[in-house]
Amino acid sequence: MLTDSIAQQPKSATNDRFDSAVRSLLHLPTWVWLTVSGLLMAGIYYFAFGARFRWSDYGQLPQQNVALINKLSPEGAVLFLGSFAALFFLYWMGSRQKLETSRLHWILIAGFPVIFSLALLPMYTVDAADVYDYIIRGRMSSVYGLNPLSDTPNSVKQDPFYDFTAWKTVPSAYGPAWEALSNVVTRLAGDDPWTNVVAYKLISLAGTALTALFIALTLQQLAPRRMLLGVYLFAWNRLVIYISAGNAHNDTVMTACMLLSVYCLARRWYTASTLAALLGALVKFVPILMIPIIGVVALRSLKGSERLRYLACAGILSIALAVAFFAPYWTGGDPISLSRRERMFTSSVGTLVHQYLQWQHWDEGQAVQLISYTTFGLLGLFLLSELFEVWQQPDVFRAIRAIIAVLLFYLLVSIVWFQNWYVVWVVALAALLDNTPMRRFVLFFSYIVTWQSFLYYYVTLRYDGWSPLPWRDLIPVAVFIGLPWAYVIWFWVSTWYRRLTRTPVAIAVGERLRQAREAAQLSPVDLAEQVSIPTDDVWGYEDGTRTLPINRAAALAERLNLSLQELVAPPTPPISNA
Repeated sequence: MLTDSIAQQPKSATNDRFDSAVRSLLHLPTWVWLTVSGLLMAGIYYFAFGARFRWSDYGQLPQQNVALINKLSPEGAVLFLGSFAALFFLYWMGSRQKLETSRLHWILIAGFPVIFSLALLPMYTVDAADVYDYIIRGRMSSVYGLNPLSDTPNSVKQDPFYDFTAWKTVPSAYGPAWEALSNVVTRLAGDDPWTNVVAYKLISLAGTALTALFIALTLQQLAPRRMLLGVYLFAWNRLVIYISAGNAHNDTVMTACMLLSVYCLARRWYTASTLAALLGALVKFVPILMIPIIGVVALRSLKGSERLRYLACAGILSIALAVAFFAPYWTGGDPISLSRRERMFTSSVGTLVHQYLQWQHWDEGQAVQLISYTTFGLLGLFLLSELFEVWQQPDVFRAIRAIIAVLLFYLLVSIVWFQNWYVVWVVALAALLDNTPMRRFVLFFSYIVTWQSFLYYYVTLRYDGWSPLPWRDLIPVAVFIGLPWAYVIWFWVSTWYRRLTRTPVAIAVGERLRQAREAAQLSPVDLAEQVSIPTDDVWGYEDGTRTLPINRAAALAERLNLSLQELVAPPTPPISNA
């Protein structure tokens, strides 16, 4: 499967040696490194983005982007790409530091994202006009008494925000919970443009803070030693900071609901977990994909009447929650605009297929229907496969990996309208994992998608002329979707090769390790946490694709109440009767 290989591929010894070399080269205490890198990152955020794209300079101009403001200058492109590369490097190096749950480390990890956000607060929203869509739809309900789920911005052409709006002819693509929040925000913000933009940036930052809080609370339950690192991985991620403090996207509000749901799942509050995921879906529909996985964990973990109680409570309360939010906006029909979404194509594999079918003179309706049925059919099959795996192993971390897997499949295969800020969905969840290939893949993905704006606005959708088809989307998609796919394929091939070259000794040791772990009633995640070994290393030792070092063998044997000899002794050859 797509993500089993990502989740299980062992980390190479080369990476361990490289990490050690980096640490020995730096010779800096962790708090010093965090302080230095935090100050450098804050300077980059301010001078490369906050000051360069200042809202006070460009706020009166509608729908600006990086290329327009930079006037397609090469130095502007180098600064944009180089700044993101430098931020990723500093962020990645920080993730390699030994973080301790000390007060000083907590202050640094929690404090610097506030500084990063302040540095980006003055920034014009260069990567998307979404904030102005939020504003005008909020004003449609709060000022004009219209329904943003059925009416369009064309109904309020006299509004001062109308010219800044990108989606003038369609209803809102968001859920009623978001539109209810927008109603309140625009009532409080009034008519001032800067006040409205800042208000939505603060809402996005509040979502970021809540997401980080729920990451901490979840890891406190499941893996306390990784709690601080998990917060760092999310709160310091440059894509998270950029899309919230810089561009005011509402995705962090949704991720806050998603991580609340995961926290409730970790506490075995299954009804609350289901409701939190549904609340996220009422902001933006994506968390609806979590609910089947939560349901399987609940039904597998509960017994007898507890299952019926969960189904009844979760079902009744979910209906009540949906009715409460939809009631002010309900007009029937398609409340989350699914029929419109299937005809929206950009920056995706589905976009390239759509362009190919157009080139082959397919009827537009048939082409859209084929792509829609195929992509969502594949997503459904993949979801079913993950549900089966979770049923077999109803561990919370297995459920988290399944949710990440499904969302990655959606982003890499099934989605037809892709934007770089969508990757924040999986960054929030991957922060809960230990140093597995799945986590490393998500962090790589969160960097490579920052190229999207440059590749479109500087290369294929330049304001001085668009590239012809198929290059218009083929070039960008080949980079920020193609490279992640290359990463996945490399893991597939690597996993296959490692399995092909396993030795009988490694297989025998792995089998004894698995049997001892199961006898101790520990999951691979639990064992890895208790002996401070990455989970994917434990998987690698058990399936024989990674040789077990003697120091780790000793730690594992001690935890599993085995002697070292019992765990690593080579298999005894059969005695011949000849």
